[in-house]
Amino acid sequence: MYTLVNTAIGGWVLMKFIAMLTSALVFLGACAPEPVSPPAHAANAFGQKAEAAPAELLHMGAMIGQWAVTEDAPKQDGSGWEQVSSADWNFYWGMGGWSIYDDYISPPLSTTLEDENKRQRGTNVRVYNVAQKKWYMSWLTTHSTKPEGFTATSDGSKVVMLSDEPYFGDQYVRITFFDMKENSFEWNMDLSKDGKEGWSEVYRIHGTRKTQ
Repeated sequence: MYTLVNTAIGGWVLMKFIAMLTSALVFLGACAPEPVSPPAHAANAFGQKAEAAPAELLHMGAMIGQWAVTEDAPKQDGSGWEQVSSADWNFYWGMGGWSIYDDYISPPLSTTLEDENKRQRGTNVRVYNVAQKKWYMSWLTTHSTKPEGFTATSDGSKVVMLSDEPYFGDQYVRITFFDMKENSFEWNMDLSKDGKEGWSEVYRIHGTRKTQ
């Protein structure tokens, strides 16, 4: 009899414990905060433009994605242009869709180097000032001693960047993105002593969008 009663009491206690535990779990589940949904662009590695961000950002929005580029410079004998380098160039929406970032790697990561310090790595941040109707951009590399600043204008067909001060050989820099299509773009660099006239083209980049 003692064993039977003891077993019955033990079973009753166990049932009560299970019921209490179930109630506690239900209560905790009801009090738990709602799960936070990931950002709408979480599935997109390159992000997306913020809805309220300036529409002018889309002038460079065509560049979002991964690009393989080839780079040309004038031949030393002046007889034309020749390819001198290649690179990976990737563009992303930054600041929650309010700016455009990019990273530039030359030569491409597919090229093996014995010394990684010889691979050029750089990044730009590009923001648009609505009141002034201008872009402000900053370029920095792993070997930079200071950022290089540019002010730019755009009209949907091209983006023209002007350096804030002389850089290359004490010359002002003008960089133009143009012919920006879905899967290709063109880029060139001009130099000038005073940043106003006498521009000389010194570098060209041709971009091809990488397939995902």
